[in-house]
Amino acid sequence: MWSCFLSATLLLLFGVEQSEAQGRCNNVQAADIVFLVDGSSSIGRANFLQVKGFMAGIVKPFVSAVGSSGIRFGAVQYSDTSRVEFTFTSYLNGSELLDAVQNLNYKGGNTRTGAGLKFVSDNFFNPASSRDVPKITILITDGRSQDSVQDPAQKLRSQGVHVFAVGVKSADRNELAQISSEPSADFTSFVGEFKLLNSLLPIVGPRVCSKAGGVFASDEAFSGPSNLQFTGQTADSLRFRWTAASGPVSGYLIQFAPLSGLGQPINTELRQETVSASQRSFTARELRPGTDYLITVIAQYPNSVGDSTSGKQKTRSAPGLSNLRLVEAGFFSLSVGWERPSSPVQGYRLTYGPRGQPAADLLEQSISADSTSVTLESLQPGTEYVISLYPLVPRSSASPSVLNANTLALEAVKQLSVQTESEGSVRVQWGGVSGAQAYRLVWGPFTGQTVESAEVAADTTFYILSRLEPETEYIITIIPLYQGGAEGPVATARFKIERQEQQQLRALTTGPSTIRLIWRFIQSSRGYRLEWRAGEGGRVQTLSFPRGTTNYDLTGLQPNTEYIITLYTLYEGREEATPVSTTAREEQPVGRVSDLRVVEFLGSTVRLGWIGVAGATQYRIIIQNAEDGSDEIRSVPGNQTTLDLRDLIVGVSYGVSVTAMVGDSEGDPVTVYIKPEQVVERVSNLRVTNVSSRRIRISWSAVPGATGYRVTWRQGNGPEQTRTIGLETTSFTIDALSPDVAVAIGVSALVGDRAGEVVTLSARTNPNVGSVSGLRIVDVTSQRIRISWALASRATGYKITWRRDDGLEATRTVATDVSSFTIDGLQSDSSYSILVSALNGSREGAPATLTVRTESDQSLVGTVTSLQVQEGRGEVVRITWVGVQGATSYRVSWRRTDGGEERSRVVSGDQTAVDLDQLDPGVQYEVQVMALVQNREGSPVSVRVTTPGTSPRPVTRLQVTEVAETTVRLAWNTVSGVTGYILRWREETDPGAGLSISLPSSSLSYLVGGLRLGRRYRFTLQPTFESGLGSESFVDEHPVCAGGRLDVVFLVPASTDRVPLAGPLRALLTSAARSINTFGERDSQMGIVVYGYRPKIWFLLNRHSRSDSLLQEIQSTPFDEGPGNNIGQAVNFTTQYLLTPSAGRRPRVPGAVVIITDRRSEDNLTLAANYLRATGVTVLALGVAQADSEELRRAVTDNSGQNVLFAADASQLDALHTELSDLLCGIARIPEVFPGTDQCTINCPRVRHGTGTNISLNENKIYERGLIKEQ
Repeated sequence: MWSCFLSATLLLLFGVEQSEAQGRCNNVQAADIVFLVDGSSSIGRANFLQVKGFMAGIVKPFVSAVGSSGIRFGAVQYSDTSRVEFTFTSYLNGSELLDAVQNLNYKGGNTRTGAGLKFVSDNFFNPASSRDVPKITILITDGRSQDSVQDPAQKLRSQGVHVFAVGVKSADRNELAQISSEPSADFTSFVGEFKLLNSLLPIVGPRVCSKAGGVFASDEAFSGPSNLQFTGQTADSLRFRWTAASGPVSGYLIQFAPLSGLGQPINTELRQETVSASQRSFTARELRPGTDYLITVIAQYPNSVGDSTSGKQKTRSAPGLSNLRLVEAGFFSLSVGWERPSSPVQGYRLTYGPRGQPAADLLEQSISADSTSVTLESLQPGTEYVISLYPLVPRSSASPSVLNANTLALEAVKQLSVQTESEGSVRVQWGGVSGAQAYRLVWGPFTGQTVESAEVAADTTFYILSRLEPETEYIITIIPLYQGGAEGPVATARFKIERQEQQQLRALTTGPSTIRLIWRFIQSSRGYRLEWRAGEGGRVQTLSFPRGTTNYDLTGLQPNTEYIITLYTLYEGREEATPVSTTAREEQPVGRVSDLRVVEFLGSTVRLGWIGVAGATQYRIIIQNAEDGSDEIRSVPGNQTTLDLRDLIVGVSYGVSVTAMVGDSEGDPVTVYIKPEQVVERVSNLRVTNVSSRRIRISWSAVPGATGYRVTWRQGNGPEQTRTIGLETTSFTIDALSPDVAVAIGVSALVGDRAGEVVTLSARTNPNVGSVSGLRIVDVTSQRIRISWALASRATGYKITWRRDDGLEATRTVATDVSSFTIDGLQSDSSYSILVSALNGSREGAPATLTVRTESDQSLVGTVTSLQVQEGRGEVVRITWVGVQGATSYRVSWRRTDGGEERSRVVSGDQTAVDLDQLDPGVQYEVQVMALVQNREGSPVSVRVTTPGTSPRPVTRLQVTEVAETTVRLAWNTVSGVTGYILRWREETDPGAGLSISLPSSSLSYLVGGLRLGRRYRFTLQPTFESGLGSESFVDEHPVCAGGRLDVVFLVPASTDRVPLAGPLRALLTSAARSINTFGERDSQMGIVVYGYRPKIWFLLNRHSRSDSLLQEIQSTPFDEGPGNNIGQAVNFTTQYLLTPSAGRRPRVPGAVVIITDRRSEDNLTLAANYLRATGVTVLALGVAQADSEELRRAVTDNSGQNVLFAADASQLDALHTELSDLLCGIARIPEVFPGTDQCTINCPRVRHGTGTNISLNENKIYERGLIKEQ
C-alpha cells in the first residue's frame, strides 16, 4: 500500500502530465455510478473544463457496458444548492453519455458539500428505489465544505455506496478522508493543480472499475522493476539491487524512509535519489543504526511514472549497553547504574521525564564515558519516570536502554484520632510516616476565621490542643514535612467537645399544699431519686423515677411550711444531688412560652414548636388568617410542645399565638407569623453510574420546578463539601477522591433559596489497582499482533481488549504473571485499538492504549463472482463468471449430482467463460470455478445446471398448501410419462445440498417435517423420466407459529457506531416477523423502538396489518441515532409510549418486549425493567458481544438466565433465529385473559399433562424457560 502511496506522491511531486487512462473495464455486469461535482465560484469556467475531462476519463472504460440493465451514470453539480445534470435513465448509450458530460454548464456559488452528499443519498440511492448492484459516488471538489459532511457521508456509506473523494488545490485532505469509504487511502486522491487532475485517472479509474465488479485492462502496460534484493548492510547503510523494468525506461527513482514502531513510513524523513536507466543497484547511506527502512524503486518513463517494487530491511545495531537498573529511589531523586559496554564509547546522553511527557519536554544530561551511574535530582514524588540512556559512538547514537522507575510517594499520616482531655483540651494522636522530617498541625473552628498552628519533630506522634471552647466544632489538619520543606498529603479530622450536662431543679408552688417539681432530662443518666422533708428535723420521704421522667407534683403538704427537697441524678457507679428549698404559698402567675418557631414547612402543612412553661396543664393556640381576618382556636395538652397546622392556604400569611394555661389561669400569649410556601420535592432515582479509584459519578431524576440542585459529599471523617449546579444538570462527577474510601453523598432540589429534603447514598471508590506501563508492539503480521507490557504491582491479572475500526471487539483475561499476549485470527490490512488494564479482584485499573494496523496479506487468492449459466445447447453448456484480479488461470470442474466421475479443465487467467461439452442430456450437473495465482488456489464457487433432455416435462403449479410450526405441505400437478420425483429442500443460508427424498410417480403432495421456526427454506421438485431428469421447479416458504397471537416490541440498538450490526439485526427481526402467521388488529402485532443516546419510535404496534409492508419497513430500520447505550431510558420510553391502547397494545393479548444490546447499559436498566414487568408483559433479552449477561438476567422475566439469548458477535446472530422464534411462539399461545375470568396470582398450580388440558410443544418450552408463571 505504501509503495502505491509513494508513487502517487511522486506523480504529483514532479508534475508529470500523464494522459488520461487508456483502458477498458472488462467483465463488468451492472453498477450505478454518480458524479457529485463541486460547481462553486472558486473553480472557474476554465478549470471546470478540466473537471469535465476527468469525468469523461472515468466514463470511457465503461462506454461499451452502458445500458438500462448494465452500467448507469448520474451527475449532480452542487454549490449553494444541488442540481441534477442527468439521472440514471437519462443516457443509456455510451457515446451520448460522453457528449452529456462535455456539455455540462458551470454553476457557481458557495461550497455546501454536506448538502450535496445528502442530495445524492436521498435522490439516487434511496433504498426503496435503488438496484441491488454495486453503487459508487465520485466527489470532485476544490475546497473545504461550508457545512457539516460527517452525517451525510455516513448515511451515504451506510446505504452500501462506495464513496470516492477527489480533491484539488484547496480541498481539505482530512475532510476528504472523513467523506470517503474505508480504507481512506484507497478512496481518497488529491492534486495541487487542476491541470494535474487527469494524472489521477490511472489511479482512480481502475479502482472505480474494481468496485463496479469489473477487471481493468490497460491498453499499454509495462512491467515495473522487480526482485528487490538486499546484498549488504552496516549500521548506517543498506545496499540492494533489482531486476530492470520493461519498456522505454528513462531512469529509476530510489526512495528510502525509516519505519515507525507501528510499521508505517516516517514521511518527514523520506529521502530519494534518481539513477540512470542502466543502473541495477544502489547503496543508501547515512542511515540510523538498528532501524527498519522501507526501500522503494520506481520506474520512470518519458511522460509517466511506472510501477514500483518495495522491500523492508533493518540496519545493523550500534554497540549498546546492558543492565540499566535502578540503584536507589528517593522522594525527589532516582539513582541508576549500568554496565560499561564492550565497545568503546565517546560518552552517554541521558534523557528523562514523567511517563507520557512529550519528547520535546524531556530533560537531558551529558555523561562522561567513564561513568557507570548517575543520580537524577529535583524530581516529582510518587511519579513514574522514563529514563533513556544512549551510548555515543562515532557518526551516530546507538539504541538506548530504557528504564521505567518510580520516585517514592509522599504519604499522609495514618490513624489520626482525637480524644477529649477536658472541657477545654483534646489529645491528637497519629501514626508516623517514613521519611517525614517534621509535622505541621493546623487547627481552628470549622466555621470561624481563627487558625492556630504548630510544628513538631518527626518522632512525635501526639499533641495536646488547649484553650478550646466546648460545644464548638473544630477541624484539625496534619501535614507531613519532607526534605526541603515539601509538604505531603494532608490528613484531617473534625471534633467537638460536648459540654457536660448540668442538672437543674425548679420548685413551683401550685397550691396551699402542693408543689410542682421540674428538672432537666439528662441523656447519660440511669434514673432519678427524689427526697424531701419539712424543715430540718422532718421525716425524709423518698421516691424513684425512670430516666424519662422530668416532673412530679408533691401533694398533701403543710401550708406555710418550708420544705427541703433534693433530686439525685443517678449515673453509672455514682449520683449527683441537686437541692432546692421552698415554702408552700399562694398561687404564682403563669409564665409565657419561649422560642416559638416554625420547625418545618411542608407545603400547606406547617409544624410549630416552642419551649413549654413549667406546670402548664394545656396550651391554647389561635390561628388567624391575615387575608380574610378569620381565626381558629385549638388546645393541646401541657406536655405537648409541637403542633402541625394542616390545610393552610399556600401564599397566605397567618398569625399564630400560643398561650400557656395552668388550670383556669393563663399566661401572656406569644405570636409568630408564617406564610406557607410550595414544598420543594425530593429528588428520586439517585444512583451511582460510574466509580473509579479517584472519582464517583452520580445521577438522578429531574424534579419539576427545581431551579437547581445542591450536591454534598464527605470522604470518611473528612470535611463536608458542597457544590450547587444548574437545573439542566441531573448528573455530577465528584473528583479528587482518595482510593478505597467510603463517601457519603447527598442531593437536594433547590427552588429559589429553598432546599428540599436531602436524599443520601453511600459509595466507595475503587482501590488503586495501578496502571499498566510499557505497553508496546512486539510483532505484527497480516492475521496476528503480539504485544507486551511491564508487570504492575498488586495486579491479580490483566484484561486485554482489541477493537477493529468497524467496531468489532473481543476481550481476554490473563494471569498475574503474564506480560505478553498474541492476538490471533485478525483481519489483514485493518486498524485495531488495543487496551490493556490491570485487574485487582473485580477492580480494573486505567487501561494503556495503542493503535496498530495489520499487514496486507498478499498471499490470499480472491474468489470469482457472478458465476452463472449463460446458455445451453443440447450437450453443450456455457458457464461465465467475473474474474479475480491477478489470477493466472482458473480451474473449472463438473460432475453429475447423482454421482459419476469428476471432470475438470484449466483455462487462462484472462478467460471468464468456458463451454462444457459432451454432457449427458436431461442430467443435472454441479459446476465449480476456482481462481489460481501460480500454485495457490482461491475458494471455489459452484452452480447447478440441468442439460436439456429428450422429452422432459416441467412440473406445473408446485405450491405450498399448508404451513405449520415444523412442517410444510407441498402439492403439484401430475406429469405424464414421469417415473418418479426427487424432492429437495434446504435452508436459505445453507451452502450445502440440503436434504432430499425420492417419491413415486403417483405422488401429488408431500408433508416435509423437521423444519425450524425462524428459517426460510427452498423446496425443489424435479421429475425423473426413463430418458433422464426433467426441469426443476421450486418454491420458497418458511414455517409459521400457528395458533395464538401476541403484541411484541423489539428494542433495537441503532446508533451510528453500530452500523456493522445493521444487517444481522435486520435479518433477525425479519426472521422473527416471518415466524408469526398473520399481522393485524385481530392477529399479532409488532413494534420497534430504536435507541442509542436516546430512544425513538420506528413504528407502533398498530402500524402494520400486512406482512409485506412490515418486512419492508424492518429492512429500512435506520441506524442513525447518536452514540450511547441508555437502555433504561429506552425501556421506560417503551412502557410509556408503546404499551398503551393508543399505540395498539391490547391488555388481553399476551405481550412481549425483546431487549437487544451489544454492551452494558449506561443508565439504570434494572429499575426500568421492574416497571416494565409490572405491566404484565414477558421480558426477553438478546445480548451480543460485550453485553452484560448478568445485567440482562436481572431485567428479564423471573430474573432467569434462561430468558437471555447470547451471541459472541454479530456473525453468530443467525444461530439464534430459531430459538427466538420458538420463544415468541410459546408466548403467543399463552391463554388470553377475558373480562370476568378469575385469575390466580398467588400459589397457583402448574398446568399438568393428563388432566384434560392440551398444551403444545412450545408451551412446554416456555414453561421450561420460566417465561410463564405458575397458574
